[in-house]
Amino acid sequence: MNDATMWSFDPGSSGVLAPGRWLCLRAVLWTVLLSAGAFAFFESTQYLGSWLHLPQNSSYAIVLGIPILAFVVYALVVRVAERRSPVEVLPSARTVSDILIGAAIGVVMLSITTAMLWALGLYQIKPNHLNHAFDSFVFDSYLSGMMEELLFRAILLRILARAFGPRWGLALSAVAFGLASESWLVAPRPGDHDRRRPHSGPALYGDRPALDGDWDAHGMGFLRGIVPRSEHS
Repeated sequence: MNDATMWSFDPGSSGVLAPGRWLCLRAVLWTVLLSAGAFAFFESTQYLGSWLHLPQNSSYAIVLGIPILAFVVYALVVRVAERRSPVEVLPSARTVSDILIGAAIGVVMLSITTAMLWALGLYQIKPNHLNHAFDSFVFDSYLSGMMEELLFRAILLRILARAFGPRWGLALSAVAFGLASESWLVAPRPGDHDRRRPHSGPALYGDRPALDGDWDAHGMGFLRGIVPRSEHS
């Protein structure tokens, strides 16, 4: 497979990413600029409510609206600076079906992981958090999914692949995603006292360690009662 067949769309070859002198440098600087903008939008989901002294329930509107605004701003900036249609973020006839298929695959993969932990006797599962499912989806799955796709796919993967080739672009964006996953943050829920908390890795709820971060971040918040079996032995 050659590099040309690895893409189903043009990663950008006009405007700031046009062929010519200093393409790699221009691409890197463009990546830094767009990434900083995406990160700024994410940070606003963490702090906008407290900055503007908004009521706690405004967290829902902030987290639902800001990712969409980030995509709109990205699309406008790309259209102007790269002089092309931002097809990577435009909805298509397959958008809904792709989302449903992706969600189904994610649930299956996480369910298999849960089943393996349970079968090995390492963890007990207490499905007693169904009332948190909506919050988990909005504040974790939706927010992290939208912003991660924008930052690591639409920006890092696409532009680095344009500059260094698809294989290097894939490798570099994957490394960046892995490093970010160690410290990624999710938006505070209404009533949260901590404005920032870890997105992945073990988190403390009460006095028992639970695998809350990863489950919340992938829409499985109703399984947040996953605790080490030794806690109940």
